[in-house]
Amino acid sequence: MGGTLAQIRLCPEIDKAVHDPYAAPLLVYALLLDPAQDQSPQQKCLIEYLPQHADRVVKLAAAIARLPINAHLPLLDLMMPALRQLPIADREAMLAQFQRMIASDHRVSLNEFVLQTVLVRRLAAQANRAVHVKYSAVTELKPECHVLFALVAHVAAPLLQQPAQSLFVRAADFSPHLFLSEKDLIEIAALSYGKIKSALDKANQLAPLANPALIKSLLAIVGEQSPLPLPLADLLRAMCAAIEAPMPAAVAAVYTASGWPDASLS
Repeated sequence: MGGTLAQIRLCPEIDKAVHDPYAAPLLVYALLLDPAQDQSPQQKCLIEYLPQHADRVVKLAAAIARLPINAHLPLLDLMMPALRQLPIADREAMLAQFQRMIASDHRVSLNEFVLQTVLVRRLAAQANRAVHVKYSAVTELKPECHVLFALVAHVAAPLLQQPAQSLFVRAADFSPHLFLSEKDLIEIAALSYGKIKSALDKANQLAPLANPALIKSLLAIVGEQSPLPLPLADLLRAMCAAIEAPMPAAVAAVYTASGWPDASLS
């Protein structure tokens, strides 16, 4: 992995946690906490289920808040070797607690969706198993592309100050063989976590040589925007991790600009 921990100036407590299999989960929980919000639903959930670790998690959250704003996914990257040393039962317990914390306020933020997507893909019981290729081209995944294009278009719209419909059309125009148009844009309220996860799971069964076409269509939504807004970069990075696709250079640049290692989540 390129870059060093010194380059990204991790404080000693975070530096230690990313290498310790039994401290790294606490750092994972800390990614969900806003240190400026005392007694948030996520913090109350943490206190209820892991009272013995709550204080340390809050301190880790405060340390994370002092890092560059694009810290979350690179931190997961750095933690992954330690987290993979955990027994499967401990990994599943961590994922269950993470899900409880997300559900505690009855909503899923973009940040929570991104983190959960990466964690489940990399650490769930079925992670790292060979995925059977079921689809040879994106034309076999029209409903799934429909969902993924809509998700990126809705996230990009306020960031790029453009209508979601026009952004969705960019992807549709880049993939004319899917025969999508502006009227096919799914409303944001209809894009549940389950629907998006199902679309990503099927996209992960796409032949490797077909992956670039999907990624290029998603990037077409963004257009020539440089640098990418961080929420878009995080979303695209997580989607690439979910479908085992290389992280595009335009996405990687958002992190390397702050000294994070140039590596996709692995």
